[in-house]
Amino acid sequence: MSSAPSSPHVLIVGGGIGGLALGQILRKHGVSFEIFERTESRYARPEGWAVALHATSSILPEFFAAMPDDMPSHNEITHLHPLKLGFEFAFYDPEVSLTKMGYRDDWREDSSDNSVIRANRHRLRDWLLHNLPVQQDKQAVQIEEYDDKVTVHFKDGTSATGDILVGADGVKSVVRKHMLKGSDKFEYDKISILTSNLRLEGDALAEQLALGHSAYMVVLKGPDGVYYRYFVGLDKVMPDGKSADYYFHLAWHDEDAPKDDHWTHSATAEQIRDFALRATQNLPPQFRCMVERAKLEDIKAPPLRLVTIILDSLPAGRVTLLGDSAHAMTPFLAMGAVHAIRDAMALGKALTALPDCNSSTIAKSLGEYQETMLTRGRAAAEQSRMAFADPSLPKTMFERPVVALPKECISL
Repeated sequence: MSSAPSSPHVLIVGGGIGGLALGQILRKHGVSFEIFERTESRYARPEGWAVALHATSSILPEFFAAMPDDMPSHNEITHLHPLKLGFEFAFYDPEVSLTKMGYRDDWREDSSDNSVIRANRHRLRDWLLHNLPVQQDKQAVQIEEYDDKVTVHFKDGTSATGDILVGADGVKSVVRKHMLKGSDKFEYDKISILTSNLRLEGDALAEQLALGHSAYMVVLKGPDGVYYRYFVGLDKVMPDGKSADYYFHLAWHDEDAPKDDHWTHSATAEQIRDFALRATQNLPPQFRCMVERAKLEDIKAPPLRLVTIILDSLPAGRVTLLGDSAHAMTPFLAMGAVHAIRDAMALGKALTALPDCNSSTIAKSLGEYQETMLTRGRAAAEQSRMAFADPSLPKTMFERPVVALPKECISL
């Protein structure tokens, strides 16, 4: 890839949302780069569930403006496509009433006018892969820094050398461990979370869409006296508009969750389903039916382990981080993808503005980026961690007022 004489050659380790967004920004400005992804194919990468990109973080207009002009329409990245329904996140408190509270955007032909886009991860990643070369099956295992270059070595015996290395390689980042000289800030949260995927169609799909187009959350007190957060989310509607992939999370504060011998870490799918059925036994049937529909083969066993990574500082040089590798956070404020993209935009500006590739120039620019990125990411990670136990959570998501939403009867 051609570039200006003073432009750096950038190595990006990690082909997730943040790494691909940075690649597109560099492609737009003609900065030379390579992207390395650890999986063998673009479809083998574990993606997780739908993500919220919200304009309250000033991300949407700037994000789309930062992309190259040849990008296809982003309208189809939404989880609700092809249904003509807008984003809606609802909250229910069965102990008070079953009034539907939350946030809603009306459906618009051009989704860039919306304040929130909830994107299916696969669709968003496929959109970000447009005209973007990614080298697959490249698992980073070692990094070497020199006065004027940096080299990353891969498990397959190959290596790559550039002027700058960006670690976009997630919570178990090899690049972060290199920067911290072998130590790490990897910390499991005191939260247990059980998960299952589901495929819905017909009346069952229409009922769940009416409860919350995109997702809904119920805070409930289980028969064991524990307060649970029960989250049901739409991952994506199928092209026929008649069926959809859903998932649910059942999460609770658990002091023992970080321990390796905690029962959830070795639980079978049957044990997870039985626990979820007991915990939700007092829920109204329209909510509990999602747990009842869960098939053993669709339950994640062993369950997820939530991680928070908070870094106070990073050395400034030719290597840097973005996204979860720098500030992993719990999902309860829907900010992880937002901050990965904000990192990519900030780092993209820094890299495209470099006047030369001298070590001092790069260290200064990346040092300034890291200071701002870590301050912002640290605050978001701490806020997300604190929000889980905060009963005012519905009032703090997306920085928008919670309002009563009308009941609906949806026909498919």
